[in-house]
Formats: sequence, structure tokens, C-alpha cells
Amino acid sequence: MQSGRRLLVAGLFVVAIAASSAALAEPTVTEAITRYDVTGATPEEVSQQMHTIGPIDNTEKKHFSAVTRWNINWRYTYNRKSDACSISSVSVAVTVNYTTPRLVSNDVSLNAMFDRYYANLMTHERGHAANGIEAARNIEKAIAAMAPLPTCEALGVAANELGRSLIAPANKKDIEYDAATQHGRTQGAHLP
Repeated sequence: MQSGRRLLVAGLFVVAIAASSAALAEPTVTEAITRYDVTGATPEEVSQQMHTIGPIDNTEKKHFSAVTRWNINWRYTYNRKSDACSISSVSVAVTVNYTTPRLVSNDVSLNAMFDRYYANLMTHERGHAANGIEAARNIEKAIAAMAPLPTCEALGVAANELGRSLIAPANKKDIEYDAATQHGRTQGAHLP
């Protein structure tokens, strides 16, 4: 069973306050898992049900067994001077939402098979989360390294444009990751 590509969305918040020097920290990461129930007497029936009722991937517009969506928010503060405005601090948060299957079955053998599949599926999905976290780190570094501009308004516009521009490469990386892993199949995320 395959997992779907992510809908990657960047959010932003701007805080304008005077502060001292820019400092980098790890992004704050929040993860949540939403489960949907699947049934079946055979691996094929379970797989078919995931293809029928699993979450819809917003990129490919079809059902997959799992979908991971991440969202990045960034905040920064300004250091205002009479002739320029610079970034004094940046903080970034990533929210990762996994939608994954849960097998409802009393069949010990099927449950064991599904448990192995699910572990491999989550390995794949966490790879997508890692792409979002890497994008957050890149956004934080890039905004923190920005050169001062004449006004804080101009700097804020430029910082937000820079942050948003770093989402596209992360989207592309997720698409390439799915292609390279056949949506997790090469990582064992498939039922026999």
C-alpha cells in the first residue's frame, strides 16, 4: 500500500519589536496522528479498503493508505536603527499531521502482518516530516542571515517572501522522495 504526498503549506506571523542579535534554535515540532479504521479478512482486502477510504492526497487527488501534511510558521523580531532595520531573532514551528490506517481484526496473523506494514509505513511518513523540518531549518537560517533594509516594513515583506520561496523546494523534495521510494513501497510499506 502506498502513502500519499503531502499538502505543504507555509504560514507566517510577523512580530515587530526591538531586540539585540539574531539567534538560531531548532524548530519547534508538533506531531499528531489521526487514525481511520480498516477491516478485511486478507491483506488484499485490507489494501483495497485503504485505497477506497484512505485519505485523499491533495497533489495527486486520489486515496492513499496514509498522508502526511506539514505546516511551517515563522516569527521574527526586528532591530530598528535610525537608518536601517535588521532581523534580531527568528523562531520557526512545524506542525506535522499524519493520517494513517488502523486495522480492526481479531486475526492474529493478519494483525502481525499489518503491524510490520504499519511500522514501515510510518518510517516512510516520517521521511516526509523530516523534509518539512529541514525546510523549517532552512527558513530560519535564511531569514536570520538577511541583510538589513532601510525599513522594517520592507524587511518584513522580504523575509516573508524568502520564507515562502523555500517551501517550493521542500514540496519538490517530497515528490521526489515518493517517486524514489514508490510511495514507501521500497521501504516495506506494502501488504503482500
